[in-house]
Amino acid sequence: MLIYAVADIHGRRERLARIAAVVGRHRPDVIVAAGDLEGELDHREVLGALTEGGIPVFVVPGNIDGPGLAAALDDFEGVVDLHLRTHRFRDVPFAGFGAAPFFSRTPGRRGDAAALADLVEEGGVFVTHVPPRGVLDRGFAGLRGGMRTLHEIVTTRRPAVHVFGHIHEGRGTARIGDTLAVNCSLGHSGNGCLIHFDGRGAAEATLL
Repeated sequence: MLIYAVADIHGRRERLARIAAVVGRHRPDVIVAAGDLEGELDHREVLGALTEGGIPVFVVPGNIDGPGLAAALDDFEGVVDLHLRTHRFRDVPFAGFGAAPFFSRTPGRRGDAAALADLVEEGGVFVTHVPPRGVLDRGFAGLRGGMRTLHEIVTTRRPAVHVFGHIHEGRGTARIGDTLAVNCSLGHSGNGCLIHFDGRGAAEATLL
């Protein structure tokens, strides 16, 4: 399975154009959008652009995404809302948690993240907006913006892949035990990340 992961689009046309170019070139099996979709363009325009290629799009909200995003997801064919939900795709379990612990326009607090633990399956794909604490989460002035609860979930539930964004400066990949952690933020540079996943726990990431 080829997963194309992006985050922090912020409604920018040029970022959507870059995403479309990657989709056209690589034809991924699924697009994962890890929050902060809207901005200069509203969520409907962004979702319309992401679904143009007919590829499934799995979404969690970011801290700048308003409640209208969640309400609109069902209106777009092929879009899956992963926030506090699970979804199986080609027998691979996906689970998600959106928003951020502070300054969020969308519900998604620490208590919700703790409740999410039972949804995350070993060997599956975990999608959040915020990073786990201490992993690819160092942002402005070197401050860390990750959540300890998410780190605990990853270390105990052991998903094969953890995809996130939010901290623009943290773009990159890392390992948390056997879990491949991917900060796929488009915030400063780059075009997201391609994740090659065999569905049995082995995953490799290519930053674009």
